[in-house]
Amino acid sequence: MSTHYVPIDPHQLHADWIGYDHRGFAPSPRQRLLMGAIRQALAERLFDSEAVKDRVAQLVGYARGSDTNVLNVHGGDFGMDVYYARRAREAESRNEAEAETASEMCLQAEESLGTLVFSDYKRTTGVKLLEPVDAWTWKFEGKRGSSRVAGTASVLQLKSAIDRAFQQGARKGPYAQFLASRDCTALLV
Repeated sequence: MSTHYVPIDPHQLHADWIGYDHRGFAPSPRQRLLMGAIRQALAERLFDSEAVKDRVAQLVGYARGSDTNVLNVHGGDFGMDVYYARRAREAESRNEAEAETASEMCLQAEESLGTLVFSDYKRTTGVKLLEPVDAWTWKFEGKRGSSRVAGTASVLQLKSAIDRAFQQGARKGPYAQFLASRDCTALLV
């Protein structure tokens, strides 16, 4: 893998990053280089877009004075490439967290999760998993008051809903207690 950034034709930039937020995205060596530099800049506690862009330029050996702005965007063409790399790194991080959470939760179809409070802060009782949409997302059903509800939630949303329900006094324990009560090895048989 190259350790030096080689810009591409700015007109190809958007097409080059298509699908960056999907789980199957396979970054090119140039994209992987940028994403690695983003990871390092964020690990150095840089957050501001300009500071991150400057640090990434430094890490990948890009001379900021040579930046073009064919796309007519704030930050120039290199800035747009860094923007996409940052979004791709965030998506990669989220996907890693979802995979880890899905593994530790070891959810099964027809499993009852009890009371959950999703991000709308409404209590959903009797939540039961119906079927997986994919390895990280589940269809579920439950009740809100006397109404039956159904929806789809990622494992990260389910994890947060368990903790939120505990914080509101609707569950006896937080997510950590939920995990401690599970025996995933029994489900592997």
